[in-house]
Amino acid sequence: MSIQFSGIGSGMDYAAWVEKLVSARKTVTITPLENKKLNLQNESSALSTIKTSFSELRSVLQKFTKTISGTSNDFWSKVGVTSSNEKYVTATGSNGLTPGEIKVSVEQLATKTVAQSTKVPTSTTTVTNKITADTKFSDINPDAKDGYITITADTGSTTHERQIYISPDEKIDDIIKKINMLGTYISGATFWQAELTSNGQIRIDGGNASRLIRNIGKDGDTSNFAEIMGLKGQMGYEITGTTSTYEQTVPGGTIKLDDPLTKAVTEGTIKINDASFTIDDKTTLQSLINQINLSSKANVNVRFNTVSNKLTFTSKETGATNIEFKANGTDFFEVFGLTTGGTITPGSQVLGQNAILTVDGNRIESTSNVVTGDVSGIRGLTITAKRVTDGANPDNVSEVTLTIGNDTTDLKAALKDFVNAYNKVSEQISEATAKGGYLATDISLKSIQRDFRNMLNYTANDLDLILTNLPNIWEGEDFAGGSDYMSVRGALMPLLGISTGDAGLSVDDRATTLKFNEEIFDKMWEAAPFFAKLTLVGGEEYEDYSFDGIPEGIFAKMEKKLNNILDPVSGMFATRANSLSRMISYQDERITRAYNSLSSYESQLTSRFQYMDEMIAKLQQQYASFSKQ
Repeated sequence: MSIQFSGIGSGMDYAAWVEKLVSARKTVTITPLENKKLNLQNESSALSTIKTSFSELRSVLQKFTKTISGTSNDFWSKVGVTSSNEKYVTATGSNGLTPGEIKVSVEQLATKTVAQSTKVPTSTTTVTNKITADTKFSDINPDAKDGYITITADTGSTTHERQIYISPDEKIDDIIKKINMLGTYISGATFWQAELTSNGQIRIDGGNASRLIRNIGKDGDTSNFAEIMGLKGQMGYEITGTTSTYEQTVPGGTIKLDDPLTKAVTEGTIKINDASFTIDDKTTLQSLINQINLSSKANVNVRFNTVSNKLTFTSKETGATNIEFKANGTDFFEVFGLTTGGTITPGSQVLGQNAILTVDGNRIESTSNVVTGDVSGIRGLTITAKRVTDGANPDNVSEVTLTIGNDTTDLKAALKDFVNAYNKVSEQISEATAKGGYLATDISLKSIQRDFRNMLNYTANDLDLILTNLPNIWEGEDFAGGSDYMSVRGALMPLLGISTGDAGLSVDDRATTLKFNEEIFDKMWEAAPFFAKLTLVGGEEYEDYSFDGIPEGIFAKMEKKLNNILDPVSGMFATRANSLSRMISYQDERITRAYNSLSSYESQLTSRFQYMDEMIAKLQQQYASFSKQ
């Protein structure tokens, strides 16, 4: 039986052998390094996540420790104001407002000034007409005057003068007849002849060259007919006036929102209170309304009723103040009937009224229904009048009581934020340091968690100094040993409602999460409002109540601890992150070297197997030669 090989020379699949040998060495040399790197990366990621949560916790603590006294973010002294009837009066208070009760009655509410147009403007169209026999003198020019004109003529040796009476309501044909009648001699001879040409002009003809028309109209004439028709001052045997057409304004319909305003008013500038607006041939009623409503200086809201075709201006502010209308070059306000002769049209504006209130017995007047302390004389209090308290209202309200007290809404919200942030940190540490966690061997995190629990479990030995003479806060529970005040020696945080369980329980060393009992907090705040700030942030103002480090406060201590932990240079997270970064870099270098070594190993195996294959091929050749002999 002959020996068979599957390689090039031998028939063996040595490439597969190389692959398996290389894979086996990689498992032994590289995989542990990569797993180590992955563990370090997971450790770094877990640490970064916890660091973010620590930063969030510090931000929550700073809501308490960084509060600036007397400012809007000072929730320790934030004031709340409640009204006995918010339908009629509400109020808000700023920090520093003295707690107590204030009586308020509303005699009159402030209203806004309203101005409405008294005329309905219509659009007009200008039409050019040719003068005809039926055209009235007043049609040609609305300034046509009633009176006489004089015509003077020469016959060479004699001067003749005639006066003709003309009325603005007369037609041109009738006026021409009068001129012709007076141009006839008593004997019946014609001295001049007038006619209306086909072009619409008046022509006066002396008849022949011996008759000279010396003048049409002269100084002292009471009618302006000669000037208007272009006849005055001419001289000759035949005279033709220069006026042949006239313009006529034809009224259209009422003006629409999208119509150019110049169909109804002249161009120019209008001023509303302190704002100016230009009216030109591109300005529509709607565009002007939009400009006015967008202007803070105009201080009005304006609308146009398409049914009544009236403009209504309403002041944005309440109070007894007129809306000021002025115009330059345009008759806008006159056309709409808002002004007459430049002054406010009587009846076009309904003046607003001031609010009248009685606050703590003092009768005050305000241009606004929102009455600030500058007006009422009570600094820090802002009153909003909503309805008149005349006793005749449906609720029979004649007076409203405002009760001023501390508002703990923001403070309790911040305490809830603290509990949530603390629980998040605690849960993340517990998960990361548990058996099998990425930070299971991290002693420092467990130590920090324990330190925080110790801080929150702070015990005061002299708490009775703080709570002396306070009523029993938790009804039915005797913390005072039968006395009339609380002499408690235990953890402080549960007295503010923050604990690992019900009121009175401590922050257990084994507990990882906190709870907040709002009811307990409210009772303590009512009994001793200073206690929360003293316990959490401390302060020199509480030195008379100090006990075992509390002038600094639990949250203040915790913030200091976090500042050290989160220090960007020397803090625990910074040093751990730098250390992990160096370790990961070191692992990268080891992995790179291992891959290079593995590549060399693969090359060596390939070379040896190729040599072995060549040797086997030679043996096969020798064996074949030997078999033929």
